[in-house]
Amino acid sequence: MKKDKLKAIITMAKKGTKFEKRNAITILKKLCKKHDLVFDELMEDENLQKFTFEYKGKVPEQVAYQIYFKIIGGDYITSNRHYIFLETTKEKYIEFEVAFSVYQKTYKRERKNLAERHKQEKKIFQDAFIQKHNLFGDPSDELKKERKQRAKKVTEKELRDIELACRMAGEMEEEANIYKQLN
Repeated sequence: MKKDKLKAIITMAKKGTKFEKRNAITILKKLCKKHDLVFDELMEDENLQKFTFEYKGKVPEQVAYQIYFKIIGGDYITSNRHYIFLETTKEKYIEFEVAFSVYQKTYKRERKNLAERHKQEKKIFQDAFIQKHNLFGDPSDELKKERKQRAKKVTEKELRDIELACRMAGEMEEEANIYKQLN
């Protein structure tokens, strides 16, 4: 949740109309329960408090640090092996926790997507290598006919992959000459 939105909810809970207050209080209580905070303290004026945030691993550590500097600010961070010690308002701490959760999920999805793209690139490289070194046999007439039918159904993505494989083949410099190796 963005800082401005949280501030707006708190302001609405304090100063809104009867129905706005009721809805804002309901939302704040859910946030407090989710983040193990005390509603009454959240409604108090912005006082600095100490919080301990736990993380596990090098990547989450770096993500947590970057979020800390972006949201809470400061010149340095106090931490030990698996914890960051924060002195901030409840509002900023909630924002920090929400941001960490969102970025962690996004990081994992991006890592998975990137790994998948690299698998595809590896396959394209293999195709380019085969193309570059002309590692084909003479196809039968039936196979030629089948390939022509398949070529009519090529998707945009497949076409881009073929173009990439051709470019990669063109950039390859090594010549493999098996006859030279036999001599």
